[in-house]
Amino acid sequence: MTKINELMTAQPHLINPESTMREAAKKMREFDCGCLVAGRNDKPEGMLTDRDIVIWGLAEDHDPDQVTVSDIMTPGVIACYEDQTIENAADMMADRDVRRLVILNRKEKVVGVLSIADMVKCSDSEAINDNIIHHLFKYA
Repeated sequence: MTKINELMTAQPHLINPESTMREAAKKMREFDCGCLVAGRNDKPEGMLTDRDIVIWGLAEDHDPDQVTVSDIMTPGVIACYEDQTIENAADMMADRDVRRLVILNRKEKVVGVLSIADMVKCSDSEAINDNIIHHLFKYA
């Protein structure tokens, strides 16, 4: 069975929750990524996506130099461990209706992010593919 650490994006970019929305947007541009794990000392506190910046920041006419990541992020995280199987991750995504999971090591430190796009690369399980297809149809 495929393990999460075989498909995840390792060493995800973290941002301090007190950083501004502008700092987060610049970091996303710099690293060409659509999400940042918000937290301190490799401990996750939330998830910030480019969509959060647009919908909860810009569309609400917030000042990007005044609004903090913690103001617009999704608080808390849905996480799996890097040594769990892709099937575990697919089930969690389906159960929690999310597109990305924060991946932790057994010391509870952030070591990766797993997205639906990452999982599409894995085709060794019909159950995984069914869960992925379920998610993709919801967002199509």
